[in-house]
Amino acid sequence: MTSEELAVEIEAFVVHAITRVRGTGDDQYSEGDVQNFEGLNLDDLFLWAEEELVDTVNYSVMLAIRLRRLQKEIAKVIAGVTIATS
Repeated sequence: MTSEELAVEIEAFVVHAITRVRGTGDDQYSEGDVQNFEGLNLDDLFLWAEEELVDTVNYSVMLAIRLRRLQKEIAKVIAGVTIATS
């Protein structure tokens, strides 16, 4: 993968994030001309941020579990492949 190809992938991911802000995020967090987090008192803001970080950890662990399982299955498939010799 070239740096340019990586940049294209990153850009697509960011575009997806922007789409979520304008869709689901707008539905859940928009309060007209401000976002919900802008009006939170300091204690609620820190609690909300911590909960978001905890969710990030949970999602990361879930993905790691799935990746390990996928890696094992791929290894089984590769181990079962025989290369024809002439």
